[in-house]
Amino acid sequence: NYTSRPKVPTRHDDEVLWHQDAGYTVSTDFSGSGGTTAATTGARGLQEGGVSVEEVDAMAASMVNCWTALVPVGRHEGCMQFSRGSHQLGQVHHSKPAPRDTWLRIPEEVRASHCSAESDRVVDVVVEPGDIVLLHQYMLHGSELPNLSGRLRWALCAPKCGLGGARTDARALRCPGTFGTRTRPW
Repeated sequence: NYTSRPKVPTRHDDEVLWHQDAGYTVSTDFSGSGGTTAATTGARGLQEGGVSVEEVDAMAASMVNCWTALVPVGRHEGCMQFSRGSHQLGQVHHSKPAPRDTWLRIPEEVRASHCSAESDRVVDVVVEPGDIVLLHQYMLHGSELPNLSGRLRWALCAPKCGLGGARTDARALRCPGTFGTRTRPW
């Protein structure tokens, strides 16, 4: 199930705030109240469909997202950025401060310690067409850089690819015109 992800030049409403994809998958408070999740309070309960919070958390921990560039993407095109090693934090609390907000938000202290230039953890994800970026559900990432290129930045995203419980690190794979594969740890 792929979705297309355009990033329009000079538009700011498609700039994606720092987040973990697990924040959209796991029991997060979307009410706008800024409350805690069942996972962070230790509460035990069932999600819709009779699935426990623990089962949802375990499922999210064994999934990756696949992001494929259709055009060259660098800083000038508003590339995605990773926070190096942030997947080791586990799930970070996400909240939606106002019901009309598009994106979830992570706590400011996490943003400052892991997603700021001063944290020395931020890595630009510079890719070429056809590059595939695999990222763990707990990898902090965002796309807040504006697209200054004058061209649409296109990508395809296949969220929540299951790994059957395999432990993963976030890596990007580049497959140039041959069957060779090169990985880069973030």
